[in-house]
Amino acid sequence: MPGTASAPTVDGTPLYDRVSVHYVDASGDIRSDTIQIDPGTTDAQIQTMVGLIQGNSNASIYKVERTAVYASAPNPTNAVSAVYPSVYDNVVLLFKTLLNQSQNIFIPAPDEDIMPADSDSPDTAALIPTVVAIINVLEGTGTTDWSGVSARFTERREKNQRVLL
Repeated sequence: MPGTASAPTVDGTPLYDRVSVHYVDASGDIRSDTIQIDPGTTDAQIQTMVGLIQGNSNASIYKVERTAVYASAPNPTNAVSAVYPSVYDNVVLLFKTLLNQSQNIFIPAPDEDIMPADSDSPDTAALIPTVVAIINVLEGTGTTDWSGVSARFTERREKNQRVLL
């Protein structure tokens, strides 16, 4: 039995937004800073801020991200202490496009339904609904086709053998 979510519904009314500004300096070093903003902040206000920051920086701003955040207070009593209770234990799902773009999606503290206690390999059949839902989110309404490639279990920094989906 998996843990219980306490996050509010992702319904278009975020608690707050985040803006991440990504910089690269003349030596190629990369850095990003994230600030919490009101969800009502306009794109024009963000663009003005980014332009003024760029006007005061020797680094080059190469990417700006705006993220809606839906959150509640962390509640450990909603989590389950089972075979893999730690957020450092993960099932890692690899997705790729035909152009070889890739993304790893992590499922921390995997439930025994997807990660049998007597195995180091995820149950790929049990992961199919999750993989399909992730592909639907990655593709959105765009034209890029994503596919699930593999799943593997990792404990903290130790990596185990991946299995093809």
